[in-house]
Amino acid sequence: MKRSKKKKSNTAKENQKGTFFPPRYGNGFQTVCDVDIHPDDKANFELRKSVRHIGSGVPSIKVLPYGEGIKTSSPCLYEASMAHEQVHVNNATANCSGFKKCLDDKVANNLVSDANSANEYIACHNKFSKGLASNCTTDEQQAYSKSVEIGEKLVIDSKCAS
Repeated sequence: MKRSKKKKSNTAKENQKGTFFPPRYGNGFQTVCDVDIHPDDKANFELRKSVRHIGSGVPSIKVLPYGEGIKTSSPCLYEASMAHEQVHVNNATANCSGFKKCLDDKVANNLVSDANSANEYIACHNKFSKGLASNCTTDEQQAYSKSVEIGEKLVIDSKCAS
């Protein structure tokens, strides 16, 4: 009895792994808001005591271990990744600044010390979405669209064709 070869599927519907989106190799970069609890006050926060905060209220791109070396090993991937993260930075700017201002305002109103109560910190943290974009789904869709837009331009470039 002769067996026929099964045709390989190239559609996401037929292939459970999907083929529309390329495999994600890792998270090389992350957008962060620089507002945080002072490192010396982390234990105080866990104990729900007053805490000081650090940061200027400006979001930035943090390079994660996977991202180190991408700039030299895969400059095209790096360029698309930075465009993606820049969208996150742009979308986080207002909330990161608002998070910082909220904490500063609460400290300014505190007559006893130059610290926030743990509850004040949490309230500002929640009100300003941790200093990041309020709607993470929309934020990620915009960032993904930007990386696709940049990627489509770069793939035409001979240095990025591979």
